[in-house]
Amino acid sequence: MYGRRAAGSPKTPALVRWALILAATLSLSAAVPIEKWECGAEDFFGLNLAKTIMRNEVVEKCPHFAAEINHCCVVHDDCYGRQKGQEKCDADFRDCQMHVLNDERAGPCQSIVEVAIAAIDYGGESAYKNSVNYVEPHEAELPHLCRPERTMGVYFDYLYLSCPTIKKAVSSCCDQLLTCPDSPLGRNRTECASRAMTCLKGARADEHEGFNLGHCDRALDRTRKYLVLDYINEGSAHGPPKKSHAPELFVHSNQAFVLLMCLSFLCAFGLLFTTFKYYRLRTENKERKYSTITLSTA
Repeated sequence: MYGRRAAGSPKTPALVRWALILAATLSLSAAVPIEKWECGAEDFFGLNLAKTIMRNEVVEKCPHFAAEINHCCVVHDDCYGRQKGQEKCDADFRDCQMHVLNDERAGPCQSIVEVAIAAIDYGGESAYKNSVNYVEPHEAELPHLCRPERTMGVYFDYLYLSCPTIKKAVSSCCDQLLTCPDSPLGRNRTECASRAMTCLKGARADEHEGFNLGHCDRALDRTRKYLVLDYINEGSAHGPPKKSHAPELFVHSNQAFVLLMCLSFLCAFGLLFTTFKYYRLRTENKERKYSTITLSTA
């Protein structure tokens, strides 16, 4: 039944399949480490078996969409934790996962997405109830936040500072952005920037703390402007930029600060000059007065 393989024939499909799985595993491990993986139910013993199984399925079937699939789970968990309504959370989760399938290259992910959606239909109610005592995690309890190199890292640090309650979602968007240009799917930087902007826009939640003074809105807006103006023109994900614009992050505040400093300097110089002229004139008048008195006495 199992005949000898003829000389020069291709490798067995099993070996090729396992080689591809190994390569995908290494790629996914770098993109979405297990501590950041959120898809899959929590277990009672802290072993994360369901999450590990789900992650392995993604590794095998559609590793290049792993970050996007995981992002849907990050946002869904956050929605449950903030008790925004199970129906709304589940509907947003379905829309997010179906958006992944809008890419014609995501065909192998369909069965995984269907399982993920079926899982919330089956166990969503109990999971939502168990999330009622959600407490905002401290910085030390969060997974390592994604911090890109160079200018882009400044923008994401600004986002973490300005949007403290959506750090995990922003970090997930960052993970997608970092892996996007290097993906074998052949995405260019314009497509990667567009996906990142869509991801960050979806992370917005007006009822979150940090939006009340508009700080988070401004940070998101400036990051999106940077992605349009500078990120697309950079040569590689981590290399030096081919073309650099003045960073938009603080440009407006810097312009106002420089203008204010110039005006302050001019005012100070004018005041100093006027004071100097006044005292000089006063001194000259005194000298003339006493000089006249001396001459008259003589």
